[in-house]
Amino acid sequence: MSPEYSPPGRPQVGGGEPDPSTNDAAPASANAVATLCVDAEGRVLSWGADAEAMLGWSAAEAVGQPFPAVPPELWAPFRGWVRRSLMAESHSMLPLRLALKKEGSSLSATLVSRRQHPTDEAHLSLLVLAESLGPAALAVLGLARSEARLRLALEATSDGVWDLDVPSRKMTWDEGCYRILGYAQGELGSDYDAFAALAHPDDLPGTAEAFSNRNQRPSGRFRTVFRTRHRAGHWVWVLSRGRVAESAEDGAPLRIVGTHTDISEQHEAEEALRESEARYRLLVEQSGEGVAMTDLEERIIYANPAASHTYGVPQEQMMGASLLDFAPPDEHEMIREQTARRVRGESTTYEYTLIRGDGQRRRILVTATPHVDASGVVVGSFGVFRDVTEEREAEERRRVVDARLAQTQRIEGLFSMAAGAAHDFSNMLMGVLGNTSLALARVSTESPIRPYLEHIHAAATEAGDLAKQLLAYSGGGVVALEPLDISEVVEDVRHLLESVVPEGVDLRIELSPDLPQVHGDAGQLSQVLVNLVTNACEAMEGRGAGAISIRTYLATLDEADWGRSYLQPEHMPARCVGLEVRDTGHGVPAHVLSRVFDPFFTTRVTGRGLGLPAALGIVRGHGGGIWVSSEPGTGTRVHVALPCIEERAPEGPGDATPSEPADRNVILIVDDQLNVRLVLSTWLEAAAGFEVLTASDGEAAISLFSERPDQIDLVVMDLSMPRMDGSEAMGHIRAIRPDIPIILSSGYGERTVRSKLQDHEPTAFVQKPYEPQVMVDLIQSVLAERRAGDSA
Repeated sequence: MSPEYSPPGRPQVGGGEPDPSTNDAAPASANAVATLCVDAEGRVLSWGADAEAMLGWSAAEAVGQPFPAVPPELWAPFRGWVRRSLMAESHSMLPLRLALKKEGSSLSATLVSRRQHPTDEAHLSLLVLAESLGPAALAVLGLARSEARLRLALEATSDGVWDLDVPSRKMTWDEGCYRILGYAQGELGSDYDAFAALAHPDDLPGTAEAFSNRNQRPSGRFRTVFRTRHRAGHWVWVLSRGRVAESAEDGAPLRIVGTHTDISEQHEAEEALRESEARYRLLVEQSGEGVAMTDLEERIIYANPAASHTYGVPQEQMMGASLLDFAPPDEHEMIREQTARRVRGESTTYEYTLIRGDGQRRRILVTATPHVDASGVVVGSFGVFRDVTEEREAEERRRVVDARLAQTQRIEGLFSMAAGAAHDFSNMLMGVLGNTSLALARVSTESPIRPYLEHIHAAATEAGDLAKQLLAYSGGGVVALEPLDISEVVEDVRHLLESVVPEGVDLRIELSPDLPQVHGDAGQLSQVLVNLVTNACEAMEGRGAGAISIRTYLATLDEADWGRSYLQPEHMPARCVGLEVRDTGHGVPAHVLSRVFDPFFTTRVTGRGLGLPAALGIVRGHGGGIWVSSEPGTGTRVHVALPCIEERAPEGPGDATPSEPADRNVILIVDDQLNVRLVLSTWLEAAAGFEVLTASDGEAAISLFSERPDQIDLVVMDLSMPRMDGSEAMGHIRAIRPDIPIILSSGYGERTVRSKLQDHEPTAFVQKPYEPQVMVDLIQSVLAERRAGDSA
């Protein structure tokens, strides 16, 4: 082991002792270089005279002690550097800006290290170079720094250095080349053949060409990529770069030097990227959704096959076309705004109307994101889109169906409410009408209380009409359906209509001849027409001259037409007879139009709000539809459509045939309302001489009838009662005596009543409220018909 490290007189690489005779340090810098040796802990092993001259400590003071020039606060970094230097293959440097001297001063110096021997990891020679250096010291320092920079650069890049002597084919590698291949230094041969033996067979021809023909390149530089076998058995991708360092006089390369770089990770990443791009390209090309890219001018620069199919244009024709070429003008501004948002870095989702190459219009849902370049600047858009036309049409159909269902449920709720109110109201009015009728029958015409009774009777009768209007609204008032010509129905009430229309308003009636017949109640349909014309007349108030037109016609309706009707019957016929009433009045605002058929809704102070609702209920009872269109200032049109007779079978009973009054008979009255029982029994006994029995519900009626089934001639039965209703009670009574006549009475309409009956039909039906004499006449008619049948 050499105890000292002498400064070299000429820069050398790889060792060798310097020649002291070549030391060119000037006297002024005699103390600028110091040599010493330390162990792995930084303790001084040898101390040269130049170290004593520079730093002031003698060898006796320094040897065996920690290197005294290092300040205590820098001792840990210094010791770490010493240990790393003992592991290094070449020089290592450490700037020491505050190197201490014995007398207490300091200097700025650089420490340069080198192992005493390549295999010695315990003794480190140090060269202390002060700021004031001679040429030789500067050369050593420069060489050390250059080697350090090269070593750090190669370590940072994982590169290896190789040197090829072309004539001898001798090739040497540094530690980096061995590291790339997984070998220890010196394990491989030192010639080109050893290098070639590791190359992949497929890459060897190209690699040999690159290493042998350098004289063909004016620059003398080359670059090649190949695979070489790692010691572990796998292939390593290597980028080899080299240049001709020495050439013969004829230009043939004699020496080539260069580097090897392990690019396996880069190659794998590039390969993975290529595979990813291929998969993505396949995914985009095979995608069922349209994919397109546009530039900032909204020109299409890419479109996949699905986009071409959606647009109805070949892919090549889409390239360079503008998005605006495929959209209607009224949507151009919206599309430009979406593009502007993406230029600002926003992603957008929107719908627009696509005009296909064949002219079809489709609704397209677009999701687009900004397309940015490597510098982050937006250069266009990337969009995915699909045709949602069928979805939107289905949504619209669902919306229409939901709206229709909601309207139907709302109207049905109002119908049920109106029917229930009419029923209860009718029962109460029966007591008022009946009792006032009884009182009027027993009070003389000269009695002072008679006018009051007549007023009560008139008010009750008017209230009964209101109940009937409610019943008509619920659709329960239609009873006598027969084949009708709607034009004849209009003609029959022409004079009544002319009397309703105010002066100055022209009534125009246009009736189509030979229209198909409809099944209808003439009285109820006449009421519809009168209500519509009355409503039109009121709409004309304050307009001066104007016209009301009535028209009948044959209508053909589809599902969309029925969807706009205020009524959607279960059976929506295609062929209907239409009735139109049109006026030139003020018109109806949209917020009012949706409520014109609501019961008790009116815009007039004196109106009841039941005219149009009653018309709606009657049309509903006929299985028809009704439409209203209006705008303020333009007037209103109301269309009524009724199924033609071939579209619907007739229904409903015929009228009863009156006959002569009968002798004294026993009548059973069954009603849960005490007023009804009292009024009716009193009137039947007084006016017709009937013997009357009463029961308050179905069970009581069955019990009473069971006691004397052959003595009771007729039963008057209410439908809605507690404990047992009239329908069930009628079944039990008919089981006892099948031929017993039963007259049903109810505040509900006959259609509603018949829908609640089971297997037994009543002999007759009478609608509440009614005058007691009406029941007397009906009972006498039924009994007379029965006697006539018995005698036959």
